Order: sequence, then structure tokens, then C-alpha cells
Amino acid sequence: IIYGYKTDKAFPALNFYEHGRFNWRVGLVWLCVVVFALMSYRVSYPPLSFWDFIYAYYPAGHALAYNDPEAFRNVIETGAEGGFVNIPVVAWLFAPLSWLPPKLAGLVLTLIGLGTVVLAWFWLVRLAKLDNRAGWLLAFLFLVNGPLLNGLKFGNLSYFIIAALAGGLRLIGSGRSGAAGVTGAGADRAR
Repeated sequence: IIYGYKTDKAFPALNFYEHGRFNWRVGLVWLCVVVFALMSYRVSYPPLSFWDFIYAYYPAGHALAYNDPEAFRNVIETGAEGGFVNIPVVAWLFAPLSWLPPKLAGLVLTLIGLGTVVLAWFWLVRLAKLDNRAGWLLAFLFLVNGPLLNGLKFGNLSYFIIAALAGGLRLIGSGRSGAAGVTGAGADRAR
């Protein structure tokens, strides 16, 4: 069950068993998707994972969490040359992660980011009422999206924007356009 839906009914592509037997086609497609995503991640720039996170977001959150205004000012003033480029309030999102070692914190952020990307895909498939084939095509488009892969590899907030936009569309569809506007404004500030 994902988000209150039985996956075998909502997405036949997630149904690994058909008539009590393992569905090899579904398993093979999943294997190809995962291998493609991992290979794309491995060969994409930068060569080090979590680059933005370790050199900008983590230090900014750390400075706030440990009440070090001088360190925070230095990270902000460095700007596009390897510093924090978002509005300063965004650094508070990273303060809790600064209690972890940098690499572990980057991994946690990436796992949260992957979850938001899957959630965005799920919402878009449901909103557009995509069939099985179109849903897989959308997943493939997510996987070959260079900026999305770079966002994950850099360890920044870019991939949260697609989830916020998909959530905004979902809110508009349910007649809550005010909440959708707030979601869109948050997505704009996060980039």
C-alpha cells in the first residue's frame, strides 16, 4: 500500500506477482530502471556526492544550530563561489542535519529527496490519470532529467521543487488554490 492505495490496483507496474507467480517482465523493468538511475548518478557531475550540501548548506545549518553568526556570515558572503546562495531563512532547514556528520547528513537529505521525487511522480501519475505505460514513461523522464540528477548529486534543494509543484497542482485540483499558492511560493524560495 502506497499513500492509501493498493499498488496492484493503482499501478500494475508495481505488481511483482501475477496469478500467484513472479512477473519477470515487471522485475526486469524495475532492475533496468534502478541500474540506469545508478549509472546516470555515478557518471554525472560533480564527481563527489553532496558537493553543495557539504560546502554550503551544511556549514550554514551548522552555524545556525550552534549559534555562530560569524561562520554564518562567512558562508552567506561567499555566495556563488562555493557558499550559500539561498535566502538565509532556508539555512534553518539544514540546522537539524548539522547534528550528524556531513556525509551522513548528505545521505539523509538525499534519501528524503528521493522520497519527495517518488511522491511527486506518484501525484503526477494520479492527477493526470496516466495508464501503466504513460506512468513508466514519466518515471523514465524523471530518470533522464539532468537537473534532477544533478540536484540529487549536489545535495541541494532543486528536487524538492518538483514535489512542491506537483503538490500545488493536487491542491488546485481539490479546490484549495490558496494553499497551492503558498506551496508554489515556498518552491520558488527553495531554489
